[in-house]
Amino acid sequence: MQINKLQVWRIFVIALSFVLNGGVLAYAQFGDHPNDEEQRPPNPNILLPTHGALSAKEALKTFILPAGFHIEVVAAEPMVHDPVMMAFDARGRLWVAELGAYNAEIIKELPIYLEKGKPLPDRPEGRVVYLESTHNDGVYDKRTVYWDHMNVPRAIAFVRDQVVIGDPPNLWITKDTVGDGVMHKKVLIASDYGTPENIEASANGLLWGRDNWLYNASYKLRWREIDGMWESEPMPALGQWGISQDDFGRLYYDSNSDQLRGDFVPSHYAALQDRHIPLYGTNFQIATDQSTWPSRPTPGVNRGYQKSQLRTDATLASFTAASAPVVYRGNNFPTNFNGNVFVPEPAGNLVKRNIILEGEGRLSAINAYDGIDFLTSTDERFRPVYTANGPDGALYVVDYYRGMLEGYQFATTYLRNQIIERKLNSPLWGMGRIYRIVYDKGTLNKNPDFIHAKPAELITLLQDSNGWTRDTAQRVIVESHNKNLIPLLRDLLVHASLPRDRVSALWCLEGLGAIVNKDIELGINNSDYHVRIAAIQAGESILRSSEGSEIIKILNDRVTTEDPVVLNQIALSLTGSTDKECLDLLWAILDRANEHPSLRDGILIGLKGHESEVLNRLVKKIHSNHGNLFGTTPLLEDLALHLVVTGKQGIESLISVLADSSLPQPARFALFTGATKVAGISLGEDALNKIATISPDVIIRSRAKSMANTIHARLAKRAARASVPPLTPEQKILFDQGSATFGLCAACHQPDGLGKANVAPALKEGRWADAVSPDSAIRIVLKGKEGTPGFPAAMPPLGSMSDEQLAGVLTYVRRSFGNMASAVSPADVARVRRIFVSRVNAWTDAELAKLDPEAK
Repeated sequence: MQINKLQVWRIFVIALSFVLNGGVLAYAQFGDHPNDEEQRPPNPNILLPTHGALSAKEALKTFILPAGFHIEVVAAEPMVHDPVMMAFDARGRLWVAELGAYNAEIIKELPIYLEKGKPLPDRPEGRVVYLESTHNDGVYDKRTVYWDHMNVPRAIAFVRDQVVIGDPPNLWITKDTVGDGVMHKKVLIASDYGTPENIEASANGLLWGRDNWLYNASYKLRWREIDGMWESEPMPALGQWGISQDDFGRLYYDSNSDQLRGDFVPSHYAALQDRHIPLYGTNFQIATDQSTWPSRPTPGVNRGYQKSQLRTDATLASFTAASAPVVYRGNNFPTNFNGNVFVPEPAGNLVKRNIILEGEGRLSAINAYDGIDFLTSTDERFRPVYTANGPDGALYVVDYYRGMLEGYQFATTYLRNQIIERKLNSPLWGMGRIYRIVYDKGTLNKNPDFIHAKPAELITLLQDSNGWTRDTAQRVIVESHNKNLIPLLRDLLVHASLPRDRVSALWCLEGLGAIVNKDIELGINNSDYHVRIAAIQAGESILRSSEGSEIIKILNDRVTTEDPVVLNQIALSLTGSTDKECLDLLWAILDRANEHPSLRDGILIGLKGHESEVLNRLVKKIHSNHGNLFGTTPLLEDLALHLVVTGKQGIESLISVLADSSLPQPARFALFTGATKVAGISLGEDALNKIATISPDVIIRSRAKSMANTIHARLAKRAARASVPPLTPEQKILFDQGSATFGLCAACHQPDGLGKANVAPALKEGRWADAVSPDSAIRIVLKGKEGTPGFPAAMPPLGSMSDEQLAGVLTYVRRSFGNMASAVSPADVARVRRIFVSRVNAWTDAELAKLDPEAK
C-alpha cells in the first residue's frame, strides 16, 4: 500500500490540529480490524466507574458473593507484585509466579499509554517468590525471592526437593542447594516450553496428574521423573491458560472465549495417532453456556463496540478472557460444591461457578446461578487470572490487579480510549493480590506435616476430605520409594469406602512400580467404573505383556456386559498389541462399537494396523444382516478416515468396497463421506479418478471427479512455478537457525506445520507461507495477522525479533512441510520492515491479496 506526499501532509495537519487543540491523537491500534463494526463509544447514559486503583482493604468492599461466603486478603502489594499463578508446596508455603513484563513493550511501542510528565519506567522483571504466614493465621507476611531477573515465569511444580519452573521458552528443574531459600542450581529440561513473544499462547500448567505425569496447557508434551531421569510423551496442546483435574484425574482447561473444555478420555492416546484421527471425549466442550454476569458495566473490553460483546446495560455478555479454571476439591465449602469448576473472567471482573454433570460417559456443565456469577467485583482493576485449592480447604483467587488487561498488540482504538479516559494505565504494573474465599460455617484445615509423616499417616492423608491434601500425599508417597507403603496401599484398595481413594491407591502403586495382577483384578472387579478404568490404565504395561493374560481373559468374558467407557479404555490401553488374546478381546469389543462415540473412536485406534480387516468384517456383518446397517454409519465414516491415513493398502481396500454394488448405497456414501470430509486429508488425484470411474453411485462419481480436478489444478499450478535452487551454505545456516526458532511458533502452528484447530492455520502449502514472493510472509511476521477464517485469535507481531531471526524462521517454513519456496534473506526482511515501519495494524487476507495477487 503506497501513500503519496499529499496524503502524508494531510495526516500531519490533522495530527497537529489534535495536538494544538488538546485532543488525544487517535491513531490506529494494532487490534483494529479494517472491516470491523464502527468503534462506537459506550452509551453515555451508562454510569461508568471513575475511581483509581484501590488498596487491598478498599477492594474488599467491592466484592459480591453468595450468602454465607466471605473473601479475605492473604497477600497484596508490596508482599506480592503482578501475580499470575500460585502453588502450595508440601510445607504449605505459597509460591507465586510474578509476571511483571506483560505489556512492558509499550514503553517503546506505544508510549501513549505512559503517564505524561513522568520519566520512562524501567522494564519490570519476572520472578518466582514464596510467601509464608509466620503467625499461621492465613495472612502471608514473609516474602522470599527464590529466583529473580526472569523472563515470563508461568508455571511452578514440586518434585521431591526440587522446584520445576516454566519460564518460556525454557523449562527448568531448580534447587536451593544452600538452604537460604534462593535458587542456586538449575538444569534445563526443555527449550521449547512456549514463547515469550506470545504470552497468551505460551506453555503453562505443570499439574501433577492422578497418573503421576506433569500436564500442561498449550504444550505438546507431558513430563515425568522416573529414577532420577526425566521422560516425556507427546500430548495434544490442551487449552490456553491453566489446567486442573478432578478426583479421577480427568483434565479441565479453557481458552479465551470457550470457558470450559476437558478430557473424560485420556488425551495422551490421541497424541500418538495421526493428527486427523479423532478421539471422542478429548478436548470436549463441557460448558456450552459462555454467558457472564458482571455486577458492574464493563465497557473496557477490547471489542466492546461490537453489538454482541456487551448487553444494553454495558455488562460483558460472554467470556472473552477465560483464565485458569480449577475443580473445587476442598472441604471448607458445602459438600455440593465438590467437583464444581470455577473459571475466572478477568475482563468481566468475576469468577464463574460451573456445576458438572456426569452421565452416559460424558461430562457437561451448567451455570450454578441465574443471571449472576459466584464472585463479582465493582472494581474495574480486579483481574482474577488463576484459581486454586488450598491446604486449608478454601478457594484461592489470584488477582493480577491491572487496569490494562489486553495485550498491547491486540488492543483496539476503542479500548485505548477507554484506558486513557479512565486512567486504567495508572499504574501499568506493580500491584496484585491473592485472596481466599471462605465459607462462614466451614472449618479451615491446618497444613499437614508431610515431612515427618509416617507411612500410616500418609495413607490417612491420602484419604483426606481435602483434595489438595490427597494430591500432595500421593506425590509424597510416589516420591518416597518407601516399600513399607505397599501393603498399606493394597489394604486401602480393598477397604476404601470411596472410589476416589481406591483410584488413588492404584496410582500410588503404579508410581511405586509395585502394581501387580492382583491389584488390577481388584480394580476391575469394583462396582464403580472409574475404579475399573483406573485399574486398566494403571496396569497397562502388565495387560500388554504375557503377565496379563489372566486379566485379559476376565475382561474378555465381560465384553457383552461391561460399560462402553470401560471398553474404550481397554481398547486404548491395548493399542498396537500383537498378542492373540489381546486382539481377540479387541475384535470382541468391535461388535459394541456403535454404543458410544468414544468407544467407536477408541476401538478403531485400538485396532490400528488392522483397518482393512475391520472393513472386511463390517461389510460381512452388513451382508449377514441383509443390508441393514443398524447404526453403523458413523463407524463406517470414521473407519474410512483411518483407511486413508494408513496409506496405499487402506486406500485400495476402501476403493474396492466403494465399487461393490452389492453393498447398500448408504454404506458406500458413509465410506466416501468419511474419506473426504476432513480438511488436510486427501485420497489423491489417482484414487479419486479411479472412484469416479468404478463407483456405481452417480453422486459419488461426480464428487470424486470434481475433487480430482481441483487437486490436478492445484498441482499444475505448483508445477508451473519456477524451480528454486538448493540452499546455499549461508542459507542453510539460516535454515538451521530458523528450525530452532520455529519451536516458538510450533505452540500454535504445531511442530508438523499442520496447524491447530481454532488456534492457527496450517503452514504446509499455506497461501502466504508458500507464496512465490516472500514479502507477504515477512509482512505477517512483522505486523501480525487477523481475520483468518476459522481462527478467531490474531497472530501477534514478531517485529521485535531481528532481521536474521525472522529470515531464518521464514526460510525454514518455506522449505519445510512440503513447501518449496525461495529462501528469505535478512536484507529482504529489512527492506519490508522499512516500507511498513509506521504501520500498526495487523494484516488481513484482503490487504495482502492486493499486494500479492498471485498468491492463491
